[in-house]
Amino acid sequence: MTSRAPTIVAVLLAFLVVGPVQADDKQRESFEQEQSDHALIQGIWKVEKAVHSGEEMPGYMVLEFKRDKVIPRRNGNADTEADFKIDVSRMPRRMDLKTPDGMKMAGIYEIQGETLKLCFTREGEGVRPTKFESPAKSQSVLIIMKRQKK
Repeated sequence: MTSRAPTIVAVLLAFLVVGPVQADDKQRESFEQEQSDHALIQGIWKVEKAVHSGEEMPGYMVLEFKRDKVIPRRNGNADTEADFKIDVSRMPRRMDLKTPDGMKMAGIYEIQGETLKLCFTREGEGVRPTKFESPAKSQSVLIIMKRQKK
């Protein structure tokens, strides 16, 4: 029994030392992916399709992502900007918006090439979407956009 004690102690020490390193590696990967997605989302995106609670809406808007802000523009005029934060640790990836007047929206996003999909619900009006859809009576908004060339 005494000969196994050093082995058990060595295993426990290895677990204590290696465990946090693996957690740090996962945190680092998550941070790097978040930085990558944050960089990819920057720019101007033209709305190709917008659906609110199952109803198609006109797509005459562009969204500009600039640093930690998203700025909607209609007919070239800027609307109220919002702060955005992304979370790459969950699938689908999450995005949260907050306007200067305190309105919050919880959503998901996906970037595939030159296409950006967003799906949101306003805080207090439903749960965060888990799929890129906006069925009737859901209070969710689905937006599909294409990147605009400068």
